[in-house]
Amino acid sequence: MEYWNNLDTSTMARVRNILKKLSAEKRKTERQKKYGKLDINELVRKQEDMSSGNISLDEMEKIFMKTRKMERDYAAGVLIDASGSTDEKIATKEKRIIDVEKDAAYILGEATEMLKDKLAIYGFDSEEDGTARMHEIKAFGNKFDDAAKARLGGLVPMDKTPLSIAIRALTGEIYKRKEKSKMMYIITDGSPNAGSDIEDSKMSMEEARRKGIYTVYINIDCAEGEKYFEKLAPSASYSVLLKDVKELPEKLFEIYLKKRKI
Repeated sequence: MEYWNNLDTSTMARVRNILKKLSAEKRKTERQKKYGKLDINELVRKQEDMSSGNISLDEMEKIFMKTRKMERDYAAGVLIDASGSTDEKIATKEKRIIDVEKDAAYILGEATEMLKDKLAIYGFDSEEDGTARMHEIKAFGNKFDDAAKARLGGLVPMDKTPLSIAIRALTGEIYKRKEKSKMMYIITDGSPNAGSDIEDSKMSMEEARRKGIYTVYINIDCAEGEKYFEKLAPSASYSVLLKDVKELPEKLFEIYLKKRKI
């Protein structure tokens, strides 16, 4: 847990604020699940009957609408680019790109534990010879516990960006899940290489979509991203080109809740 002891106060403030809001939303949903959501229009229509006492218990119960189950049938996988370029400092020189990626994954991991969503987190990079590597941070069946946080904190930038290989590997894991809604979040700061190019990366995203996986492509390459973002973006279900890497933690969480439709 040593890495997380070094989180700056602004990041921790954002984490606390996000989880505080999430906790409030969760309590609200629990109350709705327990008591039902009141249909005001129906109450107005029934006002006369209610005041006269000419309404049965069954009719009273019909005033309340059924609410959605709090626990959703939902599984999501996250890919974190851990290639050599993520070792670069962001514009403010406070952190490296990979540190911001870790912050984003940390927040999402904490949030999904609270929501009881199924989440998997993997880093990806390559050996010096170009051999692709996947780093399991958190598998679907595991909790986002101290061990997972330690693996996330220990992720070190290495060499190249085998994007299509990583997408296909995680597609296989997500596709096996029984949840009805399946999503993949792809966070990368570089153009695909190491046995992976633009066309193959596009194809890998399209393959995931054909298997029913909603793919979110988040490009955080502020310097060169525009050159290839427009080529890759149409193959994803949803795409974002971030101009400021520091926005990633909040942006990832915002997109997650939006697509999850909490």
